[in-house]
Amino acid sequence: MKVSALGLLSVSLAVLQATSTVALKLDPPSSLIIGQPTTLTWTNEANDRMPWILFLMNASYIWGLYEIIEPIPYEEQKLDWVIPGNLPESDDFVLKAVNASNVDMVWSNSPIFTLSKPSV
Repeated sequence: MKVSALGLLSVSLAVLQATSTVALKLDPPSSLIIGQPTTLTWTNEANDRMPWILFLMNASYIWGLYEIIEPIPYEEQKLDWVIPGNLPESDDFVLKAVNASNVDMVWSNSPIFTLSKPSV
């Protein structure tokens, strides 16, 4: 059986891509009140240095993007963020960590969560 150098390179790149996964894990958000600050946290491996972005999405609707949160200080494993005041409290939300160069590459999803109105 004859194997071309290009074929061997293609297989090698596919194996490398499959083994170079990101171990990023978004923690469940808490204390989520519309218009108020919160701290988002995550865990990642030391080699997870790829730039990424957080999307705040409607959990039920694939195109329901509410907010793009960037830049992400991934070394700190936390981000202070003010929840936008114009979000509906009736929706279910999810945070998605996506590759900054290719947003179709989702590295992590938070658990589904809801937001509360501020108490008066």
